[in-house]
Amino acid sequence: MPTPVVRDCPKALRGQREHLEFMPEEARRAITSTLAAKPNVQVFTYSGCHHAFSCHNGEHYDAAAAAQANRRTWSFLSAMLRDEGAV
Repeated sequence: MPTPVVRDCPKALRGQREHLEFMPEEARRAITSTLAAKPNVQVFTYSGCHHAFSCHNGEHYDAAAAAQANRRTWSFLSAMLRDEGAV
């Protein structure tokens, strides 16, 4: 099997939260719109969540959003890894 080129590998932008304390809204929109057009990328926004929402015992931990992000990550990776062309 040939070595995959990084740009061809599946990517998951995990845990993009609605409130980005460390990134301007314009930058978040640009990243989201650019990546949304790529077939090997999934972008989800977790409404009402802050930075580190999936960090257990963290200040902004959101169990429901973290569980959803984990399910989506596993689903995405499972689908990409089943594909013959995926890494």
